[in-house]
Amino acid sequence: MNVEIEKLITLKLAPSEYCILALIYERQYHLLKGLFDLGLINEEDFESLETKRYVKLLGAFSDVIDFEVIVLRESGKLLFKIDQNEKFLALFTRYPVKVNTSSGPRILRPANSDTKEGKICLEKWQKIVGNDPNLPDLMIKCLDKQLQMERNKLEYMQQFIVWINKRTYERYIPFLKEETNKTNEVEGI
Repeated sequence: MNVEIEKLITLKLAPSEYCILALIYERQYHLLKGLFDLGLINEEDFESLETKRYVKLLGAFSDVIDFEVIVLRESGKLLFKIDQNEKFLALFTRYPVKVNTSSGPRILRPANSDTKEGKICLEKWQKIVGNDPNLPDLMIKCLDKQLQMERNKLEYMQQFIVWINKRTYERYIPFLKEETNKTNEVEGI
């Protein structure tokens, strides 16, 4: 997770507050509880975030806090959706624009994400990714693996929107795991 300090200053967010928002966004409640138990974040941080309208507390704090009842408001979600859109652009720009076939070039994706077709791809991608913070990176890794494995057969590659719709990236997850296992064997892990 990259944090721009200028962004925190502009939004008047303490680093601890940003951390809380990120953990709620990623549904990492066990980490949130751990930070709270260590005293690194406290009740005042949550109250401040509610005052700034980033979260909605659905009850009073007590000795036992159920972090899952803290609702991230749209303004809190927007802090991270910007990063998600950057992930879409990273995926979009990696995907080949066109490939050469025996019958001539074939277009795989729009040249620009701002076109009507590009926006359709973004909307479909957002529906699939939802609030999963790890899926965009997984999709990028799978595409990289696919491009590496099929570098001599790219003429058969699907159009980008089809690749997203059919979740073709899922076919390459086993190859990522296989690669991780080989790396761990070499490193002696």
